[in-house]
Amino acid sequence: MMLFVGVDVGAHGGIAIIDDKGRVLRAVAMPTTDQDILDVLFWPSREMPLLACRAVLEKVASSPQMGVVSAFSFGGAYRALRMALTAAQLPFDEVKPFAWQRRLECLSGGDKNVTKARAQQLFPGTKIAHSTADSLLLAEFGRRQWADSLTLSSRTSVGAGSGKGRETATATAFSTDADAPTAPIESLGDDLGDLFRKE
Repeated sequence: MMLFVGVDVGAHGGIAIIDDKGRVLRAVAMPTTDQDILDVLFWPSREMPLLACRAVLEKVASSPQMGVVSAFSFGGAYRALRMALTAAQLPFDEVKPFAWQRRLECLSGGDKNVTKARAQQLFPGTKIAHSTADSLLLAEFGRRQWADSLTLSSRTSVGAGSGKGRETATATAFSTDADAPTAPIESLGDDLGDLFRKE
């Protein structure tokens, strides 16, 4: 069994944790204090210490529409979440919105209702808010990439043992789509505290 953490940066973002069957273990709006963020990220190692865990952090950029203070604050919040994941000893990948939304068939164009509807489809029975929808989908993206890597590994092993010759291949489990557009974040607060304000 393995756990997957999705981290959606921003004032209306959140953190979600699912298992390798796609079951939701936790889904919360972005905590408002550093300690509360750490408490959520340390939950896997505290509650399920024997299970491996991997996180997906949405890779986003400031928007030209932001003021200087807002852009600076957003960058600080993003770095703070990277540090929090490191402190919690969670291996993580940074994935652009276009990459995970394309994989999960929910290209939103910035409309959170699109990703909320998709999260409701994938996690029936779970109460989905705008603050938790993207984080759940990020965790699901990580789960699917992990499953794909297992399938690739299995096929490679079967091919090697069949006498057909082993092909050498390099696979990246978590594609960040470097050439894909990075979605800007609009309407962020003017200070770091605003960035972690709940909806």
